[in-house]
Amino acid sequence: MRSFAGGVTGAMRVADLAQAHHRAISFHAASSAVCLAANAHVAAASPHAESVEYHMIHQLLFEALAEPPWTIDEGHLVLSSRPGLGIALDPAHPVFET
Repeated sequence: MRSFAGGVTGAMRVADLAQAHHRAISFHAASSAVCLAANAHVAAASPHAESVEYHMIHQLLFEALAEPPWTIDEGHLVLSSRPGLGIALDPAHPVFET
């Protein structure tokens, strides 16, 4: 996964900088289920986040989720209360076979 912000810590620094200058911030997560979860958590921790953009072209690791780490309620992404990013990948899924 390629990150332009340096992972969660880097994204939080960018979000803090935007907030210090009274600017809204939006996130773009277009590579995998893990990327979407990480961006959604950073957005949830950023009071001035406007959106997390995700298109359904890339479906990497979505099929390997043991259970979805979020639900959608009236158009809003609701994050899990599980620890970390809330993700549990199924290690027996064929995507992990070498």
